[in-house]
Amino acid sequence: MKTICIAVVLLMPFIPGYSQEYTIKGKINSPDSLMILFGNGIVKTDTLFTKSGEFYFHGKLKHPDLMTLIVFKAGKREYVKRDFFIEGGEIIVNTNFHDLYKAKIVMPQHDAQDKYNEFRKRFNPLVTVARSIIDSSYTGIRIVPEKKLFINLYNRVNQIEKEVAESFVLENTDNIVGAFVFCNYDRIEDYERLYSIYQMFSPTLQDSRFLKSVKDKIVALYSLKNGNPVMTFSATSSSNQIITLSDFRGKYVVLDFWGTWCSPCLKGFAKMKKYYNKFQDKIEFISIACNDTDSDWRKAIKEYKLNWIQILNKKDTDDLESQYNVETFSTKILIDKDGNLVQVFKGETDDFYDKLDSMFEQKKRNRKD
Repeated sequence: MKTICIAVVLLMPFIPGYSQEYTIKGKINSPDSLMILFGNGIVKTDTLFTKSGEFYFHGKLKHPDLMTLIVFKAGKREYVKRDFFIEGGEIIVNTNFHDLYKAKIVMPQHDAQDKYNEFRKRFNPLVTVARSIIDSSYTGIRIVPEKKLFINLYNRVNQIEKEVAESFVLENTDNIVGAFVFCNYDRIEDYERLYSIYQMFSPTLQDSRFLKSVKDKIVALYSLKNGNPVMTFSATSSSNQIITLSDFRGKYVVLDFWGTWCSPCLKGFAKMKKYYNKFQDKIEFISIACNDTDSDWRKAIKEYKLNWIQILNKKDTDDLESQYNVETFSTKILIDKDGNLVQVFKGETDDFYDKLDSMFEQKKRNRKD
């Protein structure tokens, strides 16, 4: 694997130990009482209730960060939100409730926000086109050639989105917004390519939450290359047992990522139970529920009578969804007896079950021969 070394000029004076305090304050004009949330949605989100619409938040940044201000009308489902990069200092927002999305935000440092605006100016028109294609594809009755045309158009726009995002990243490896776009919009599935671009960012930027996430994806993609060792993990099952993946060496294992909110996942359990009963002496099934509450998860286990190992993913501690780069539900990861990846199966298709049949039925035939 090649290591790419370049000199970088930072957007702002990042140094090891960089830290800035910030305050964000102002007033959201509304006749209703408001609930206001502020944070990055990952590490910390602050909440306050206000009758006057006035608000104040204070915190400290390790790096400039993309923050979100969400304002709810108390007792109602109506809300507005605004995303923006902050770099420290006093930030002021004064606006009417319905104008938050376009309100002027006063901030002493705005290099990162300017870069963020530049990216949105390039990328947003493509998002609009993609949505228009999707909406048009569902309008009226479409014959097969028309459906194929819309699919091809949509795939082409997706490809252009990827090219625009990657171009922006390569132009901005010297700043935090480039790291943000690299993490959230550059859909590269080649771990060597990901790593080569990752290496273009400075060590300080690599310490940001955005590039830490990219690093996790690089490790996951490497692990999920056919024939490579799969990362192990330990987690607590629904029966309060500590489950460690490496303990199953000597037996095939499938990691099944699903959710109670995923209709295809739920419909797929009937066939999964059939194959569990068929091959349970040869393969261990481990289902990992993602983006679920404990109560919904346990209710589904009981309702669908899932009698193999069940784990609830914990995003705030050991996020297995991220560790195994799961982006589609369901996803099934098949691991051999030595802990190496056999294959990843995305979606509820027969491919996974056909693979089990071909592996284990072939072994049975070979023994008879």
